[in-house]
Amino acid sequence: MSRGTRRIDDHRLRHRGEPQLQPHPHPTDSDAIRLASLASMNMARLSPGLVLPSIAAVPLSYTRVQGDDSALSLACSVVQLGLGSPEIWTRSNGAAQFIKAAINQWLDEQGAGRLLDRVNIDFAIVDELEDNQPEKNDHFFILLETNDGCGYLEVGKAIARLETVDPGLGVSFYVVLMDTMWHWMYAYDVSAAEYFYERWKESIEMELEYDDRDEDSGSESPADTFNDYCKTNGVDFPNLREAIPSCLRDLNFSKERKRLKRHVAVLEQHKRGPAADLIAPVLTMAAISHRRKARLEWLEIAGIWDDPPLPNWIVAFDAHDPITQAFDEDAQSMRECSHAPCWIDTFDPADARDVYRVLTSVRDFLTVNLQMLKVADAAAALAKKGKSDAGTSADQFHPELRAA
Repeated sequence: MSRGTRRIDDHRLRHRGEPQLQPHPHPTDSDAIRLASLASMNMARLSPGLVLPSIAAVPLSYTRVQGDDSALSLACSVVQLGLGSPEIWTRSNGAAQFIKAAINQWLDEQGAGRLLDRVNIDFAIVDELEDNQPEKNDHFFILLETNDGCGYLEVGKAIARLETVDPGLGVSFYVVLMDTMWHWMYAYDVSAAEYFYERWKESIEMELEYDDRDEDSGSESPADTFNDYCKTNGVDFPNLREAIPSCLRDLNFSKERKRLKRHVAVLEQHKRGPAADLIAPVLTMAAISHRRKARLEWLEIAGIWDDPPLPNWIVAFDAHDPITQAFDEDAQSMRECSHAPCWIDTFDPADARDVYRVLTSVRDFLTVNLQMLKVADAAAALAKKGKSDAGTSADQFHPELRAA
């Protein structure tokens, strides 16, 4: 918080374990005074559109809210939650800028700045999405998306280390980690790489079948034709199975996710052991994921986006392994279509409880990504300690997903 700025701290957005927000059905006298003061502070200065922040502190999402009442309602809810300050209002050109400044300040206090140059997450509140409006006209969409750069996590050395501590610990670590991530975001992992290679092989086979029909040639077997094509065009498909740690190669991930409590219990037994720096963040993430209650999924909004979300994180086993190779190839065409956000919901801007609910989800999403940084740092340090290839020793920021 900047020096000289006084917060309105009646009903702060509290962390778990602190008292929950309980906005009064009818504002108290102090609430009424504060809200009346804000409403009377040069209402004529309300800007024509509501400009909202991104977690990267660079506003990339803009919208026009139909009617100043909606912006003022959200500003009042923000004040009731203890965000912003009279000084911020004085410096702002109306409700829209006040909301932007107040939420950006709150995001900074939650640690959003630590994500810079590691993973970029855009945060936006809009009243419509390409002419699609919320079911209730007085509601807004709120969404999180990764358009500008995904994070990188390398877990192969970490899993091997955990398996030496206790056989099966590496498996539990990976199962809980990936289950937690998939609750919140799209991770480019071994399954995504496998899907990419399958699609690539299918496209080659379809091209060869088309050429055979066109030339009326069937002298060679499909396998020989495929191999010749790959050799001629320099296509080399890596062995994905060999890149997977041996303890995970035959793992039925869907089956193990149903045993998630058992895997969490295994991690709990080691959270204060020699691998605590790897395990503790994953347990924190798992606890947050179990609280997630988003009411709206992007699939429910038909016709807006062409494809699922862009990856929020790459989860590889080693640098330059088949997963990172698949991503490098796949990323070249990711911008050819529109992608859904990784999280989306709707809320009533005039209802402080509802604003609190969605901002709590934003905070939880941010916390999950901050814990991911801890896991990535611990895994990178472990990889650096045990290898000679300096090129894989640090987390990497992937510019392939930067906005054009």
